Amino acid sequence: MADLKEAAARKEILLLQEQLAKAEERLVIAERKKQEIEFELTGKLKKLEEENSSLLGKTNHFESLKAEKEELNEKLKQAEQQVTSVKMLENERDALKTENMTILKELEEMKSTQDDDLLQEKVESLEIIEKSLRSELEELKKNKEIVEVELAGLRDSFENEKKTLKSENEKLLKQISLLEKISSDPQSTASKDYIAVIRGECENAIKAKEEEMEAKLKNLVRDFCIQMDVKDNDCDKMVSELLEKNHDLEERLVKEHRKQISELQQNLFEKECALDEMRDNYEEALQEKEKKLKELQSTIKKLSESSQVGLNDIPTECSDWDDTWAVPDENMDISSPTACNESCKEHLQQIESLQSEVTKCNSEIKELKILLRLSPPESMVNSCRNDPSQSIPEPTEFEYLKNIIYEYMMGKEPVTLAKVIAAVLRFSDLQTQQVIRREEARHSTR
Repeated sequence: MADLKEAAARKEILLLQEQLAKAEERLVIAERKKQEIEFELTGKLKKLEEENSSLLGKTNHFESLKAEKEELNEKLKQAEQQVTSVKMLENERDALKTENMTILKELEEMKSTQDDDLLQEKVESLEIIEKSLRSELEELKKNKEIVEVELAGLRDSFENEKKTLKSENEKLLKQISLLEKISSDPQSTASKDYIAVIRGECENAIKAKEEEMEAKLKNLVRDFCIQMDVKDNDCDKMVSELLEKNHDLEERLVKEHRKQISELQQNLFEKECALDEMRDNYEEALQEKEKKLKELQSTIKKLSESSQVGLNDIPTECSDWDDTWAVPDENMDISSPTACNESCKEHLQQIESLQSEVTKCNSEIKELKILLRLSPPESMVNSCRNDPSQSIPEPTEFEYLKNIIYEYMMGKEPVTLAKVIAAVLRFSDLQTQQVIRREEARHSTR
C-alpha cells in the first residue's frame, strides 16, 4: 500500500515537475516578450520625449513671437496716438500757419506711412510664422495623442501579461502547497526540499525581474527629467538672447532717429537764418527804393511845374515879340525862341528819363512787395527759432518757395516771379538772364 502511495506521489511530482518546466518555459517566453515590449516602449518613449521637447521649444518660440507682435502693436498704437496729437495741435494753430503746416503734415504722413509699412510687413511675417507654428503644433498634438494611445495599449497588454504570469505563479504555488500537504510522509523529505528549492528559485527570479523593471522605469524617468531640464535651459537662453537683440535694435533705431532729427533741425535753422537775412535785405532795399521813388516824384513834380511855367511864358513872349517887331528884319536874331524850345525839349527828356526810372523803381518795388508778401511772417520765423520745445521746426523756406511757385504756375507776373525763383534757388547770373529772356519771349508771343 505504501509503495502504491509512493509511486502515485512520484508520478504527481513528475507531473508537477513537467508543469513547472512548462511554466518556466512560458515564463522565459513571457520574459522575452516583456523585454521586447520594454525595448519597444523605451524607443517610443524616447521618440515621444523628443517630440515633446520640440513641441515645447516651438511653443516657447511662438510665445516670444506673440509677445514681440504685441509689443509692435503697442508701439504702432503709440505712434498713431502721437500722430493724432500732432494733428490736433496743428488744427489749433493760427490761420497764417496753415500752408506752412501742410508741408510739415505731408512729411510726417510720409514718414508715418513708411513706419506703418515696415510694421505691417513685420506683423504679416509674424502672422505667417504664427500660422505655421500653429499647424505644426496641431500636428504634434495629433502625433502625441496617437503615441499616447499606443503607449496605453502597450501598457494594458503588459499589465495583462503580468497578471497572467502572476495568476499562473499563484496556481503553481497552490499546487506546491497541496503537494506539501499530501507528501507529509517523512519519506518525502527529499521531494519537499526539491520543491522548496524550485519555489525559492521561482520567487527569486520573479522578484529579480520586478526589481529590474522598476530600476529601468526609474532610469527612464530620471533621464526624461534631465532632458527636460536641459531643454528648459536652452529655451531660457534663446529667449534672453532674443530679448537682448531686440533691445540693441531698439537703441540703434532710436539713436539714428535722434541723429536725423538733429541734422534736420540744424539744416532748417541755417535755412531760417538765411531767410531772415534775405528778408532784412529785401526790407532795406524796399525802404531805399521807396525813398528814392519819393525823391524822384518830388523832382518830377518840380520839373513839371517849371516846364509848365516855361510853356505858359512862351506865348506871352511871342506876342511881345510880335508887338515889338511887327515887320521883322532879315538879320534879326531868333536864338531866343530856339533856345526856349531846346530848353523845353531837355526838360521833356529829363521828365521821360525820370518817368522810365520811376517805372523801373515801381517794378523793383513790386518785386520786393511780392517777396515780402510770399515770405512767411516774422512772428512765425521767430517762433520757430525761439521755441526749443518744438521737436521739428516749420520748413518756412520750403513754404515760401511753394507760394512763389504756385503764383508762377497760376500765371501771375511770370517775369517777376521767375526773377524771384532764380534768386531764392541761387541761380547763376547767366542762368538768371536765360530764364528771364525765355519768360519775356514767351510773354511777348501771347
